[in-house]
Amino acid sequence: MKKLLIVLVLCAAFVDLQAKGRETPFHNFGYTGSVELDAGSVIDVGFNSSVTTVHGYAFGNGLFTGVGTGVVFTPYDMMSILGIPFFLECRYSFIDGKASPFLSMRFGGYYNIGGSTGLYAAPSAGIDMGRWSLFLKYDYRTGNRTIYDSATSSYLELSSFQHALSLGVSVWF
Repeated sequence: MKKLLIVLVLCAAFVDLQAKGRETPFHNFGYTGSVELDAGSVIDVGFNSSVTTVHGYAFGNGLFTGVGTGVVFTPYDMMSILGIPFFLECRYSFIDGKASPFLSMRFGGYYNIGGSTGLYAAPSAGIDMGRWSLFLKYDYRTGNRTIYDSATSSYLELSSFQHALSLGVSVWF
C-alpha cells in the first residue's frame, strides 16, 4: 500500500507536459472526460483495484456532471471477482487555478460478473492539478445473488455489502 501511494503521488507530481500551465478543466465550458485508476482495501475482504472512465459536461463554474463505467477487481476467497459499476457523477472543483481541491459523488448501479446486481455509491475528495487529479475515495457496493443449494434442493437469495477505501489518480482530457 505504501509503494502504491508513492507511485500515485509521483504520477500526479509529474504532470503531463502538454497540460503544464493549464488550469483545471472544470472552469471551462464544454465536454470533458477522464480515465482513472485507483487501488485500496475492501473492509473484511482485502485488496481492491479499479479502472473507470467518466464523460460529461463542465459548466464553467467548477461544476461537472457526467456518466461513467469501469471495471472493479476484488480477489475474494481465492477467486477473483470482476464488477462493473455504471454511475452518474457530480463533481465540484473549488478554485479556478492550477491546483484546486474538489469533492465528487458517484451514484448508480453495480453488476458483478458472478451474477450479482446492486447499488453503487462513491464519494471522493482530492486535489486537481492541471489535468491530473489525486484523490481518496470510499466505495459502497451492494449485491443480491440467487444461488442453488444442493443440500436443501432450494434456491437461496444472498445479499452482500462491500465497503472500500482507495487512493487514485485520474487524467482529464
